[in-house]
Amino acid sequence: MGIAEFVSAWLQGLARYEQSTYWHSVRSAIYFVRFMDYLGIREERAKYLYVGAALHDVGKLAVPLHILLKEGRLSHCEYRLMQEHPRFAFEWISLLRNPEELANIPQLHHERWNGSGYPLGLRGTEIPYHVRLFSVIDVWEAMSVNRPYRRAISQAAIL
Repeated sequence: MGIAEFVSAWLQGLARYEQSTYWHSVRSAIYFVRFMDYLGIREERAKYLYVGAALHDVGKLAVPLHILLKEGRLSHCEYRLMQEHPRFAFEWISLLRNPEELANIPQLHHERWNGSGYPLGLRGTEIPYHVRLFSVIDVWEAMSVNRPYRRAISQAAIL
């Protein structure tokens, strides 16, 4: 199976499982490519970064729908399970021969500069540069649309 088939299969599964996560993944990947282009990042590995961005939330296939679609605040246990989605994505993408470039974004997109993120608690420049760039897009896109637990936030407020 080639990389295109691999990505297509996972995204089709995500689309069947939960549409809003699928569309968030697609939009985030498209915006990320545009952002990289704006920044002048056009290197050969850009296609791998795009794939990583498109698959960044594929681990949510392992999170029950009642948690993904919950309208209220998640319980501690529900939140802990949600925090596992980067690990699941990493494990699945690791099935490929050379998954490093593809797996960084899905595994690390919830790491934060101050070390408060997950799953590894990385901080600052321990987080790969392209993951830091993607995280900006991921958070911006997520805040821009309605979620079960809150309304979309205006672009002015996000900025």
